[in-house]
Amino acid sequence: MQKLALGIMLCSSLLTACSNPFSSAAKAECNDEQSRQLVAEVLAKNLNQTGLAQIKTLITDQGMDLDLVRFKALVQQVKFELTDVRTNRAETATTKKFCQASLKVSIPANTINDANSARAIYQEMDLQKLAILSDLELTGSNVSYELEYSVQPTDDGQKIYAEVQNAVVPLEFVNQVILGALQKP
Repeated sequence: MQKLALGIMLCSSLLTACSNPFSSAAKAECNDEQSRQLVAEVLAKNLNQTGLAQIKTLITDQGMDLDLVRFKALVQQVKFELTDVRTNRAETATTKKFCQASLKVSIPANTINDANSARAIYQEMDLQKLAILSDLELTGSNVSYELEYSVQPTDDGQKIYAEVQNAVVPLEFVNQVILGALQKP
């Protein structure tokens, strides 16, 4: 039941906004630096929220003792990068742009190694196999995925909002990596 709640939370639109320090009127484009950075911030925030929810479940349901300070440190080391950005469509009635990009999630190599070590101890499949089953590409310590999102400025043009549509799979995978690393003895 708790996994379903996490999935629903992730499937719903993730919103955030930031002000445009460069001009008085924000213009949202799929490939501008501000929009890409905003989407990366949304992903990082959601990674933190879903990971904390999973940790709370593990603590209450299974009595595990996990280090929250280390969890937050590991989350901060994960980097999100959007490349090969495309504008799928732009609404003519609004300023909303629907975008797609190649998402590269960089996870520290020692975190991947720690997670794989813990997964071996608990007799769980290694991360390479888990990535394949999740339709992700894991190359070294980088996860690749095709991300869909949208960006739109507020009516007054002072802020830009971003919504991420399909981030459940890569964020769940990264959370599994971090939780695995936390469980390494």
